[in-house]
Amino acid sequence: MKKTKNEEIEELLEFLQELREEIVGKQVVMVVEGKKDKLSFEEIGFKGTYLLTNGSFHRTNYLMEKYIEKGFSFLILSDFDEEGEKIKEEVINYIDSRAEVRLDLRRKLKKVILNAKAPCTIESLSNWLIKRRVGGRSEGGKGTNKGDVYERVIFYGEVCSQI
Repeated sequence: MKKTKNEEIEELLEFLQELREEIVGKQVVMVVEGKKDKLSFEEIGFKGTYLLTNGSFHRTNYLMEKYIEKGFSFLILSDFDEEGEKIKEEVINYIDSRAEVRLDLRRKLKKVILNAKAPCTIESLSNWLIKRRVGGRSEGGKGTNKGDVYERVIFYGEVCSQI
């Protein structure tokens, strides 16, 4: 049976919670393209260590080396467009099995984002989730089983910032 729009958004929210739980209290570097991507993830409760590529791999490689030496694993959260895929490949090639790269989580994030028809740019994700709230209910006029989207995004952010 085909999922409703609300069920797809719910699946995305549930995965974002799982993703946060995967990184809380662990040595994980979240690799993002820039400051807006970092802010978008922080708005939905992702606190931790970020590495901003900003299109420059000279500085990024130096910082990745430091994180590899300290035993960090990497979670590549770049966009799912051509540039984001290029960044993913460059990070993988540089690390070259010297550290864990959680590609399984990236693939799942891409799947749930596409299923929910969310934007493929990370910087738009938090605003997109918050805008799904219309008149106290999630998009489509029906509430979700676990509360509306906006409240869940804020709730997850508060939980993560307290850890």
